[in-house]
Amino acid sequence: MIGHDNADLLRQIDNLPVGLPDGFSRLQREWLADETGDVGDVKLSFDISGLDGFTSADPLDYRILIDEDGDGDFQTGTVVQIDPDNINGDVLEFDNISFSNDGGGKDIFTFAVRSTITWNGSVDSDWSNPANWDGGAVPTEFDSVEVPDVTNDPEVGSSMTGVDAAKCLNLNVQSGANLTVNGELILTEGN
Repeated sequence: MIGHDNADLLRQIDNLPVGLPDGFSRLQREWLADETGDVGDVKLSFDISGLDGFTSADPLDYRILIDEDGDGDFQTGTVVQIDPDNINGDVLEFDNISFSNDGGGKDIFTFAVRSTITWNGSVDSDWSNPANWDGGAVPTEFDSVEVPDVTNDPEVGSSMTGVDAAKCLNLNVQSGANLTVNGELILTEGN
């Protein structure tokens, strides 16, 4: 049987397992898989349509995180990380998932995503203009940012401070590109 805790389908950057690569965040929602005996391997399909940050077509940008001791703490105990076997449209498909009996037959799992948003500067230099970003969304504190060498380099305006500050998980300004910060840019991973 599988059920969830009804938490929001929003991303978070805390309670991540050791060894999860940089740039990943996870959903706040957690699911419980409860089995009696050994049910064998199962296939899980997860529809990501409409989820913020779940836009990549690359299977390596997604993981299922399985907390095998069943305590919901993804930083302790054994946490298995599995890439999806396939992405079929907006559905992540995980084949041959084997839940353990370490937590008394109960495993807690959630999903993680690596989200990178690339600046294209197609309209102007305004960081806060969604049309200047691939995918049409301004980065959040959960997104890695790539700034390539393009005609319109990004500028964080002077009004972007405090709660209106520009935010991203981390930032890579490529050779030949420039970033002007007149306001405030918060890097939640600090690099």
